[in-house]
Amino acid sequence: MRFTATDSDRGERLDQWLKARCPDLSRMRIQALIKAGCVRAGGKPVKAHARVSGGLVVEVRVPPPDVVEL
Repeated sequence: MRFTATDSDRGERLDQWLKARCPDLSRMRIQALIKAGCVRAGGKPVKAHARVSGGLVVEVRVPPPDVVEL
């Protein structure tokens, strides 16, 4: 998934900003994806508390779920 921030998004925390754009993912899941390096902003890994700036391109890669056998 790829998102581009607007000037009105400036200053929001990255994890909260992504939550608004990915309603099917919980904020905890988004934070885990950020920690695992699956979220890049401007082509670089980021931290959950990073702030969004206008024009920032954020890429999110959600890996497939692990197969669990009962």
